Amino acid sequence: MKSRLDAPTIKSPTTTTPVGSVQGRDVRAQKIDQFGAGGARVDVPAGQLAAVALPGKKSPLVAALADDPAVQALYGFTPMQQLVERIGAREYPREAIADLLAAQNGARGASPAVMKNIERLRSPDSVTVVTGQQVGLLGGPLYSLFKALGAVNEAAALTDRGIDAVPVFWLASYDHDLAEVNHVQVVGNGYEPTKVALEAESRQDLVPVGDQKLGPDIGRFLDDVEKSLPETKHKAATMAMLREIYTPDATYAGAFAKFVGRLTDDLGLVILDPNERGFNALAKGVLERELFGESSAGALAANAARLEELGYEPQIALRDDRLNVFFVDDEGRRVSLAKKDGGFETGGSPRFLDEATARRLLDDAPERFSPSALLRPVVEDAVLPTVGYVGGPSEQKYYAQAGAAYAWADVPPPHALARPSFTVVRAADAKLLGDATDQGLPALLADADPSETVGRAGVPKEIRVAYDAFDAVASRLEAIGAKIPERLEAGAQSVSIRELRDLKKSMNTAFTRASSAVRAAGNERLERGLPHAQEKATRALDGLIEGLEQATPARTPSLGGLGAVMKALNGLSKQLVKVGRQERPELVDTLSKLRPAGRDPQERTMSIAQLLAEVGPDIAKQLLPRAHVRQTGPELIVVGKDA
Repeated sequence: MKSRLDAPTIKSPTTTTPVGSVQGRDVRAQKIDQFGAGGARVDVPAGQLAAVALPGKKSPLVAALADDPAVQALYGFTPMQQLVERIGAREYPREAIADLLAAQNGARGASPAVMKNIERLRSPDSVTVVTGQQVGLLGGPLYSLFKALGAVNEAAALTDRGIDAVPVFWLASYDHDLAEVNHVQVVGNGYEPTKVALEAESRQDLVPVGDQKLGPDIGRFLDDVEKSLPETKHKAATMAMLREIYTPDATYAGAFAKFVGRLTDDLGLVILDPNERGFNALAKGVLERELFGESSAGALAANAARLEELGYEPQIALRDDRLNVFFVDDEGRRVSLAKKDGGFETGGSPRFLDEATARRLLDDAPERFSPSALLRPVVEDAVLPTVGYVGGPSEQKYYAQAGAAYAWADVPPPHALARPSFTVVRAADAKLLGDATDQGLPALLADADPSETVGRAGVPKEIRVAYDAFDAVASRLEAIGAKIPERLEAGAQSVSIRELRDLKKSMNTAFTRASSAVRAAGNERLERGLPHAQEKATRALDGLIEGLEQATPARTPSLGGLGAVMKALNGLSKQLVKVGRQERPELVDTLSKLRPAGRDPQERTMSIAQLLAEVGPDIAKQLLPRAHVRQTGPELIVVGKDA
């Protein structure tokens, strides 16, 4: 029988937080009672949501963007009002992009709120707040949704200030890395996440993923997801929605747009798929300059060098021999381009494009050309009047490198805005972990390894207290061992001998108490491990003492016994954690939903679909009031008992 700790892979302080209001809707202040570093009880009224700050910090580069002129120069930063004025003085293809967006969003059945926002973009006074993500199955990781909500919130905030802003979600549909989007990870059925993958019918690693159909195996994939998801109140409704959207004839991009659109349509989020002829025709100017004029490579290299001068590592390694434009070759593969012999080397089929052919293709089939990661935001903002991009830490760093490319293309660079960051938990689950560990959930999640704390919580308190003595003995041994070499050199090893003998007495007392505690609890697995560990630790400690007793200036004793004793004592702690996880798997499952594998951020592992199954379909609207792009740090979101 497979252990719950295995990782299967299936193929086919008291805080009252005002939530505020968004876009004129009043939202009542919510409350967490006795929920902090020392509190174990969570009291959230049914149907409500509460938030508590978690530890977190920005990257040094992003933090410096706030007040370091040298870093601001890398980003091409200008104050918001000046940026709006620059955008207002520039020509954008407003009618064409609005027509394109109306067609795309209308085809997926977007809400009147979305269509109204698209019409606003026809006005020369309007701007956009953009975010984007790869088109992962079932919405991809949670941070995709958090980015979308951040864009909605920032657009609403700017509109309240008199800047007519529309939120737009950019689908990275022309990416060709299928392995990044063809799977989900389901958390909460054991320590490690369960990976559920949709296998492609044939190898398509270089084909843009957005146009790829999900194929007949999508039904089997959804069956596997359903089997892997924990049983929850909203599981059946979530799976019904997924089966409606994720069908064999649907594409990765189309299904993603419908799914995320279903969650955000009432919020007015406009979804843009750039991987089609209409958009690429609008973006042709930047691509044309990269292909036939002076490449952006020089400007990007200069910014990368400046980054390094300031002590920061460039986010993306540059290749001097390649252009920042990709080409879809005759076999449908997305390949890089390099200038050669008055034309372009493709690395695909055909192997070479002369300039005349490349110009003709750019005019007749512009969808065959797409930007690299660093040129992508420039292409995006040459078409959209963008004042802000909501991104994760890596994306924010992209903009430090891409700043020079904006100047190269004469496009106003937007503000690089940090996406909201959340860990979402049901109140009942928060209470379960708080009661078991005798500490509040924020303090638990601040642990370097909360899975160890939860593992220890799986055994009775009397056993935990008894095993704490082993940790104390190990700490004392480490302190004694650090002084032994100096004492040997001074001929004062007798001090260490006395300390080690005293330590041996404490260690044996700890073993006696631990044996009594595990025997009283009837824990046979721990009881079997104690005599073996005691024998190993005692033998190693006696050997260490004997060596020190026989030490002379000409005979230096081996100190290997120190490591052997430490290994035996540390092994007891590891065994306690392992047994605790096995004794109370519900604690492991619950923590796994918050910190997959005890270490990974929930928002980078759990899919949007699983969050819906866990807490319900209205979670996007519930999170919206908290989804600020200027969030001071990550937040723990507790959803009420009826969720």
